[in-house]
Amino acid sequence: GEALGNKAGMDLTGYYKIYILKKKMRIIYEVKEEILIVSVISTGKREDYSVYIQSYLRRIYIKNAEDKLKALGKLQSMNLPVGSPELLEQQTLNGQDMDD
Repeated sequence: GEALGNKAGMDLTGYYKIYILKKKMRIIYEVKEEILIVSVISTGKREDYSVYIQSYLRRIYIKNAEDKLKALGKLQSMNLPVGSPELLEQQTLNGQDMDD
């Protein structure tokens, strides 16, 4: 497939595209070589960059989810009470003790 890079101001580095149905549809995907997984990110038409916008929004969502999971793992390894990272952040900002 063809590497995407930057499309209309959206960073799609690491994603690739292939065409299907006589270039009417595109499949956006990434390859994780270290574990040999190909993840299909989105499929759709190019019209109005909708397939690229969908891919970009999914990238943001996945990154945020991965960051939250890493934060949760750090809390668990520190033997701290585990709630959602958002709850712990809010408690910290409000000056509340985590045991409350």
